[in-house]
Amino acid sequence: MSGSQNLALTLLFMAPSMMCLFASYALVHEWLYSASALWLVYETSLYLGILGAVLAGSLTVAQVAHRHISVAFVWLMGIVTAATVWIVWYAAHIYRSPWGI
Repeated sequence: MSGSQNLALTLLFMAPSMMCLFASYALVHEWLYSASALWLVYETSLYLGILGAVLAGSLTVAQVAHRHISVAFVWLMGIVTAATVWIVWYAAHIYRSPWGI
């Protein structure tokens, strides 16, 4: 796979964490939306966001080890991975689930 394809895959792994961030923001501000289905979206996207962060990190480490793509794409993948981890952490701290993670 080329560098742009790896970056696109890393961005795809970031998508559930963004959904988790939006759902947690909506859950905190309950007057904007009803919280019935948002809690399910939040919990599901939280776990998928954690999985996506792990997969993005492992893909980045694998590409660093193989050295098949340029350093610029490796840096971009690393930035996306760090952003994914931060977004999942921040989303988990915006809305504290009663069952916790």
